[in-house]
Amino acid sequence: MREPKQTSGKALFRARAIQTPGTAVDHPTSRARWLAQLADRGGRFRAEALYAELDVLRTLRPQAKAAQMKESFHNLRAASASSAR
Repeated sequence: MREPKQTSGKALFRARAIQTPGTAVDHPTSRARWLAQLADRGGRFRAEALYAELDVLRTLRPQAKAAQMKESFHNLRAASASSAR
């Protein structure tokens, strides 16, 4: 599933008639090549901001998923304990 920021980044390029096949537009190693295709400073600034947000989300997502799984397991155990009584 694509992150909302990934979709926003692709939309930014597509709005300028720059085709964005696959997920290369979001890959950190190819960002400079994609940013070079943006002629206007505003578009480049927005793309850089979206990339920065995407980087933060990519580091937080595993932590959030682990916390969600831990909470789910905790709720499952609590439900099992209350139904056993």
